[in-house]
Amino acid sequence: MYFRPLRSDSSGFSLIEVLVSLLIISITLLGLTALMTNALRYSYDAYLESVAVNQLSSMAERLRATHGDALGAVVADWNQENQQALPQGQGDVAPSNGTYTLALGWQARHKASAVGDCRTSKEHACLTMRVQL
Repeated sequence: MYFRPLRSDSSGFSLIEVLVSLLIISITLLGLTALMTNALRYSYDAYLESVAVNQLSSMAERLRATHGDALGAVVADWNQENQQALPQGQGDVAPSNGTYTLALGWQARHKASAVGDCRTSKEHACLTMRVQL
């Protein structure tokens, strides 16, 4: 049996080159995974904000329909819907000379504290709207 001697100018990849390539690919894949995770998180936050805008618009229409009468009952019904539509959703209506300030807060994924006063707290997601009757 005859064996050919190995040539010193043989082509191909060394083990080090392969390992470096695998390291680069794995770092790239980890970066893409982080990118996808952030995209999903921000997509969910945007969804919650659009639900909150719809809830505020709904309350504004209720105020216009009832001309601000029976405000306590209307706000209680609205807050029941807020609890179902948003995580820890809580709304507030503040009347002032024919103008109503609507505030709606909810627990955002990236914030850790509970929903408090929407107008003063920066610890949760919050939207406000003014309605003139």
